[in-house]
Amino acid sequence: MYSIRPLQTQDYGGLADFLAAQVGEGLDREFWLERFNWWWEKNSAMRTDIVRGWVLEMPGGKISGFHGQVPLRYHFPGGESMVYAGTTWYVDPSARGYGLGVLLAFIRQKEFLLQTTPADNVGEIVRKMGFRALGQPWTGADHIYPVIKSKAAAFFLLKGVALRLPWVAGMLSWPAAFFLQIVTGVKDKLNAARVQGYAFAEIKAFDARYDQLDKALAGRYAITAVRDAQALNWLIFGVPGVRSRRRVVEVTADGKLCGYAAVKLAKGVKASREYYWLDVMDAVLVTEEAAAGQALLEGLKFLARSSREPVAFIKMAAFEPVIGGLLGRNGFIRKRASEGYFYRDRPGAEAVAENKSFYATPLDGDRAFFP
Repeated sequence: MYSIRPLQTQDYGGLADFLAAQVGEGLDREFWLERFNWWWEKNSAMRTDIVRGWVLEMPGGKISGFHGQVPLRYHFPGGESMVYAGTTWYVDPSARGYGLGVLLAFIRQKEFLLQTTPADNVGEIVRKMGFRALGQPWTGADHIYPVIKSKAAAFFLLKGVALRLPWVAGMLSWPAAFFLQIVTGVKDKLNAARVQGYAFAEIKAFDARYDQLDKALAGRYAITAVRDAQALNWLIFGVPGVRSRRRVVEVTADGKLCGYAAVKLAKGVKASREYYWLDVMDAVLVTEEAAAGQALLEGLKFLARSSREPVAFIKMAAFEPVIGGLLGRNGFIRKRASEGYFYRDRPGAEAVAENKSFYATPLDGDRAFFP
């Protein structure tokens, strides 16, 4: 007989073994133990009454399924409140008939819930359970900036037949790279001069200035994650395994903080070849001046070109309108993407689907929680 119960700290070892076996992808037991420490033990939003997640337990105590949640502080029109971001829904094949139970335990809560899995099938399931797609322009498209033109071209050409015959992608990548070099090279020279009065710099920690930036952002949007110094230092630099893959660039004007962007270094393998890219997890500007947006994009290009790993491309979305208006001009190529971002409002509360002032980015979910 299977049972479903809340995850306890003493379950961490068994859950880490279960997820290492289920997920694979080089995410071993130590990875998961550090992730649990980050999500819950280091999280200032965590309270003793908040459930970390739910386990599906077999007779004898063996864990055979899990759905987790990470508490996040959020700004709402009535003040600060808690949001729970769902994560890591895995069930052993032998227990698939019972696996929905851990997801239902998450959904039965009365708080504002997020589900940001990139899997289309999970999106369909949560839609049927009352979740809504965020439906903002950035959730339907990614924008790709090729840094190493030949590698970026090969990465996106390596699909279908080319995966079985990788030399085809290699052959096609060079003329594609030549075209990209012409287009982006000219645009880069023109755009680098369009940062009048703004400067960018890489930072290694968030300071008290970000408390004021958070207040400014909350003044512009009715609903958004808290981004004060405490929250951002935890979300972006929380533990060594996270910190080693994250970089942040901030934008200033006359010494005043105007915004920032945070990236993670991502890696994929296609046709036995490794590819690296920067995935922009979060971007905030509290000014509508195009020069500030251009400075932020120049900062992202700097992070890519100064990386120790050969970064093939930058992937980001048009989170802020001022940024969205600059991407094409900077040589970013639009690519369709899955919705991948769903929420359920608190029962009885006004639905935020009608609220165009909900500012959300991948910072709030699985794209930030994982490598």
